[in-house]
Amino acid sequence: MRTIFIHGIHQQGRNAEAIQAEWIGALNRAIPNLETVFYGDALVAAMEPGEATIMGVPLADDERSFVAAALRQIAIEYGFDLDQDQAVSQGVFDNRVIIGVAKCLNEKFPALGDLALSLVRQAYAYLKRPAATAAVDEIVRPVIAAGPCIVVAHSLGTVVSYKLLRSLGQQVPLLLTLGSPLGLAPVQNALGRPRVKPDGVARWWNGLDPNDAVTLGTPLTVSTFAEGVVNKTTIDNGDEPHAITRYLKDPDVRAEIAAALARP
Repeated sequence: MRTIFIHGIHQQGRNAEAIQAEWIGALNRAIPNLETVFYGDALVAAMEPGEATIMGVPLADDERSFVAAALRQIAIEYGFDLDQDQAVSQGVFDNRVIIGVAKCLNEKFPALGDLALSLVRQAYAYLKRPAATAAVDEIVRPVIAAGPCIVVAHSLGTVVSYKLLRSLGQQVPLLLTLGSPLGLAPVQNALGRPRVKPDGVARWWNGLDPNDAVTLGTPLTVSTFAEGVVNKTTIDNGDEPHAITRYLKDPDVRAEIAAALARP
């Protein structure tokens, strides 16, 4: 059985070998027939060059609306009171939301707000810009389509893998998603319906740290995304709630992968 690793955001400038070594090191075990898919450079190259931003806020109306809606949802889930934040007292409402939520998240965990903003922006590019969608899918799709496989995905990689598995119907004994933004309404709206466990996926196991803001701290269920997902919502990644190297050290994550590898 093949196993595929599909990475998340901020991997541009790296390569599949470095990412695979990092993930295997965190898992602390060898995995046979392993392939790590690297799309980080292709995604960034397909994003519009020289995108205009102010303090990280995208100026294109459609992108700004997408990002603000996602961060507004995060603010609601985590109880942030943006109206009381003096740092967001000026500017259009969407910009205030974006800057304010990023600031609140950065205060909770260093750089988490910047990471959430980057993730949502790269999710927008992948889901809403045809050139970026094509660039990533041309790399990831043939690897998944090559035959039955276990899929381990993190962050934006969970969106990529879900979108492709829904269309391919590949036989996947285990889809393991970690730090997934699939609960964000703008991501769901861009993916469209049906929101279901993909045909061919025997078991979908989703893990999250409740302090990982891009997951909203909530499981993927019939009310938040789709039926049939097994969730663990108590992973503790310490001061790096979104880090894949922390997620892969969780004993239940390791047990899920080991069990899938042991199946005939």
